[in-house]
Amino acid sequence: MTSARAAKTMPRYSEPVGEARELFMLKDEEELPLPPAYSLVEVSPYTDATSHALRLAGGGEAEDGTIVCSKRENVFDCAVVLSAEQPLEQSALVVLVAVMALADALSATSEPGTKVGYEWPNVVTANDREIGKVDIHLPEGTTRADTPGWIVINPRIGIMGPPDGDARLKEAGTTLHFEGSYDTTPGQLLQSFGRYFLTWVNRWLDEGFKPIADSWSLRATEARKDLQVTVEFGGEKVTGVLVGLDEFGGLILKPGRKRKTLGLLDALG
Repeated sequence: MTSARAAKTMPRYSEPVGEARELFMLKDEEELPLPPAYSLVEVSPYTDATSHALRLAGGGEAEDGTIVCSKRENVFDCAVVLSAEQPLEQSALVVLVAVMALADALSATSEPGTKVGYEWPNVVTANDREIGKVDIHLPEGTTRADTPGWIVINPRIGIMGPPDGDARLKEAGTTLHFEGSYDTTPGQLLQSFGRYFLTWVNRWLDEGFKPIADSWSLRATEARKDLQVTVEFGGEKVTGVLVGLDEFGGLILKPGRKRKTLGLLDALG
């Protein structure tokens, strides 16, 4: 999945979809199709999707493209198990790919006029407030020089107000309902994210990371009035003019006359 060779295990979305897989139900009971590149595992609202995916991946029970989704109604919360055939420094770029796919899915399903953007390294915004995020999980002890045995990414979008016990949702600054998107469902977001994610992965594998970096930079600058950005990095706030991303997904800023690059893996922790 995270290299050109690994792509053989995940068919491209442009190939025939074939028999649709069942997802969550829409309000009118219509089923949503998911591209056959994915193998869907649905879990109850009381089961953490990421924890379940990590158990499957760690036990060798999940194939590349397994997507675990919670049936919670207040949040789109899923975890995608991926294979990797490149060292972590290259494989971790999948986080930025997933952020772009999640932003596209949000744009496609939210109320018209919603300003969707993102903040480096892994935050998606709606009307300049954090609404979602993509986290990455790896086998314990993986170093940046290692090729991970598997990667689990966890994209999520807040839909309704956070329950008292969900600390991850409390971090978000807004939800779809707060922004006026009352009809968007987790199933719609899952379907849309699945398609956009494959589209962006295909482009990454075909053309390399540069087109991804260029597209990321374009949307990141369109979402703000100026090119000045401030990011939390290493426990400090770093402010500078946004230049773009380097080949490893690092954020290139120009705080003064000289450029400064913030490492993606360092930011993701």
